[in-house]
Amino acid sequence: ELNRESVFEALTARHFYATTGNRCLVAVRLITADGRSATMGDVIKAGTGTPHLYVRVVGTAPIESVKVLNGQEVVKTLRPYEEENLGCRLKVTWSGAEVRGRDRKVQWDGRLQVIGNTILDATPINFWNVSQPLERIDNHQLAWTSITTGGITGIILTLEKPDTGSLKIDTLQRNAECEIASLGLEPRVWDCSGLKKEIKVYRLPDCPVKMTSKTSSEFPDHQPSNEFSFTLPLTSLREGDNPIYICMNQEDGHMAWTSPIYLI
Repeated sequence: ELNRESVFEALTARHFYATTGNRCLVAVRLITADGRSATMGDVIKAGTGTPHLYVRVVGTAPIESVKVLNGQEVVKTLRPYEEENLGCRLKVTWSGAEVRGRDRKVQWDGRLQVIGNTILDATPINFWNVSQPLERIDNHQLAWTSITTGGITGIILTLEKPDTGSLKIDTLQRNAECEIASLGLEPRVWDCSGLKKEIKVYRLPDCPVKMTSKTSSEFPDHQPSNEFSFTLPLTSLREGDNPIYICMNQEDGHMAWTSPIYLI
């Protein structure tokens, strides 16, 4: 029930997930080989056989990826699209912090240039300061003033051609160049030291892929492009506790993390 006592009981039982502010819906359930069930926050013994993880997310924007983790180890990264769905859209992000604490701010002022291709559209991600918008110089160049303190900022580019030309990024932290044809599902990463300070570039599908998974009574109806569900067998478990949880990423930069299911 939606009252003080029930909410407090759910919190103390770890039956909750955290987001960066988006109102996405997340359901995670683990079923053991002998049919026992656990949801986020529960503790359950694995027993014999292979347990399976069931995940369904409904985002507030197109879903980019879902990582399944065991503690700090990424078990698998799943996406609602494949390599053949990739097209003319690229995502460029910069992220991280200098240190933990007051001096964590990183200045990312910079420019982006597309050589041998044309920028049809540029969508800013997490440009929160209205007085420092993404600046479009022309059909080949962008400029920005930007800081991060641990989070992610970036741009989604729509290009005229999918595999033509090159990309040049100049920032106060580091410069990066790559051929557009070399980009795919997995990000091209340029490390900038600090705490996960890095530049990433990778390709997105031209439009959100329509999912065909069955609807669930746990969620109201949403746009299919914002939904993703999958089942994953958990075959590589270690002795003792296995804190199994997910991290969901949306195209617009918003994220969600579930409380772990502690599989023993």
